[in-house]
Amino acid sequence: MPELIGCLIGLLIVSIIGVPFVYLSNRSRCTLDEVLQETQYPASEVHGLIQRHFVSYRRKYVITGPRTLNLDEVRTAYAQYQELLQLQEENAATLRHMAESAAAEQAEKNRNAQEQARLAQEELERLRHAHAEILKRLRQQLHLIPEHVQAAFAVLGLSVDAPFDQVRQRYRELAKQSHPDTGGDAQHFIQVDNAYKHIVSWINASQE
Repeated sequence: MPELIGCLIGLLIVSIIGVPFVYLSNRSRCTLDEVLQETQYPASEVHGLIQRHFVSYRRKYVITGPRTLNLDEVRTAYAQYQELLQLQEENAATLRHMAESAAAEQAEKNRNAQEQARLAQEELERLRHAHAEILKRLRQQLHLIPEHVQAAFAVLGLSVDAPFDQVRQRYRELAKQSHPDTGGDAQHFIQVDNAYKHIVSWINASQE
């Protein structure tokens, strides 16, 4: 009997202390409509705070009453969420700027590469045309071709009246075969390279 009386007294004390505590701790809790009316925040953003669990949305008295929010908690979470959105937007803007800069830089590199390729093709066409013109003039007087140029053609294994495209192709084949990086003869590579340079110099000098 004394134990029962003790239990009852304990429950009474808990009730006396607990009920006011629960009441005071829930005074700042409001329904969703009340929060929207008080703060004037967009409903979609408040719903977003709830869905992301940035705020507690529960029964007012833990297990009873309407579902409520703590108004101060909502205001704090909303301010922090706006800061987060601003940071995300700034980061997105930075990434866009970096991507645009990288794209512009790559486009400039592509333009430069295309221009270099165009100039190289123009130079090739000029050499091809110049060599063809020289051959037209000297076809009956091949003995007038300088000896070092004739020797250069011989290094490439070509006759002096070979078309320039054939000269260029033969040079690339021999240079690839004799290049030291691929196990070729370094001395022969130098001879092939010098021979091609002599032929190109001769073509250019004949146009002056």
